[in-house]
Amino acid sequence: MKKIRLIFLFPLGLLYGIITYFRRFLYKKNCFSSYKPPIKTICVGNIAVGGTGKTPHVEYLIRLLSTQYAVATLSRGYKRLTHGYISTFTTELPINALTIGDEPMQFHTHFPALPVAVCEKRKIGIESLLSENKNLDIILLDDAFQHLAVQCGFNIVLTEFASPYFHDFPMPAGNLREFRTAAKSADIIIVTKSPCNLSLAESEKYQENFTKQKKKSIFFTTYLYENPQPITARAQEVPLHKNSPILLLTGIANPAPLQQELSKQFSNIELITFNDHHLFTAKDIHLLQQKYDETGDKNTVIMTTEKDACRLLTNETKKRVSLLPIFSIPIKVEFLFEKELLFNQIIQDYVGKN
Repeated sequence: MKKIRLIFLFPLGLLYGIITYFRRFLYKKNCFSSYKPPIKTICVGNIAVGGTGKTPHVEYLIRLLSTQYAVATLSRGYKRLTHGYISTFTTELPINALTIGDEPMQFHTHFPALPVAVCEKRKIGIESLLSENKNLDIILLDDAFQHLAVQCGFNIVLTEFASPYFHDFPMPAGNLREFRTAAKSADIIIVTKSPCNLSLAESEKYQENFTKQKKKSIFFTTYLYENPQPITARAQEVPLHKNSPILLLTGIANPAPLQQELSKQFSNIELITFNDHHLFTAKDIHLLQQKYDETGDKNTVIMTTEKDACRLLTNETKKRVSLLPIFSIPIKVEFLFEKELLFNQIIQDYVGKN
């Protein structure tokens, strides 16, 4: 199917790639004006559309830096129902996935003392953050690698192990936002969602594909799935065991790795999928309730990702959701081959540089 799509849509993908290539080239040559922030900025982005694991990697950086520096995050706020600049520190709106987006909401949930802001135009977002927080040391830009109107100080590009950008092509023939050569603008490349048992020899062979980035630092990370956490009072009443019937509810780009991981712990899993960033409605929750009732087992539980949980617990659906036994599954990233200290040092050297 991918080959057929590539063959028939190749001309359009080539045209799109050329347009984005020259757009980046013109920004690089200062033909278009771009804003250089007065403080340190780190962008965590990608070249492909879809989930490459930006959120847990941004959270890794928050944990790394926030004990020593004043950190804020800035995202677009994808799929939110609001517009313009919003900060969790200053808004009078209710703070949830509908007002700031699911990923910023996850940042806010995990790090409530951190300024979390959203804005379609990153320049306005950065200036507004600096106006409200005079002592900020660094802003983490979530998914801004293609936002060339801002000169980010340090760029981290993520690519998924199973779907690397070097085997892909620009949209609509493929899934890339621009030609793979854009990765030359990255300071670090991280291969995410790598197999936890990946050998050093396999990783070295894999790195041979990064023909244009051999002088760059390339890291491999994997997901650590932590124990499911109850997010409703009903969930606290239901014990978990290997034979517990699981309804796995996801609205993410690729639920397969999560389902595979859960299958190591539970033998009875039914997957319920929605599109990435899906905003759950009362109708969705009603159908979920029906699915739950149809199992006829009081030990049935619903599991979901932390990002999906943010979209489940909005004002519109929270009351209905609270009646169901729902668990979220926390995810953290782990660097393979004991490269965590090296990565940390590179980041800290950049942030600490005058």
